[in-house]
Amino acid sequence: NNCSPSWNHICEIEDWSPGDTLLFTVWDKDWCSRDDFLGRCELPLVSTEFPEFEGEIKLQQAGRGIEAYLSIRVLAGTRHKR
Repeated sequence: NNCSPSWNHICEIEDWSPGDTLLFTVWDKDWCSRDDFLGRCELPLVSTEFPEFEGEIKLQQAGRGIEAYLSIRVLAGTRHKR
């Protein structure tokens, strides 16, 4: 329960093509009520090589007057240690 939560998720996406898009949908977790939608963002995979991206993407639909960002690090084509 803080304003800068961290979710260090690692996954492997094996079947992708240039032009595909990663869609991130962000929710909070409530134990006693429904989870709240916090926003969504997209990361296009435009490179013909393995895409890499590290930075912030602004969440869309985060609420009126709210500017929220998702920090993302994508390393494709390599295996890395946790």
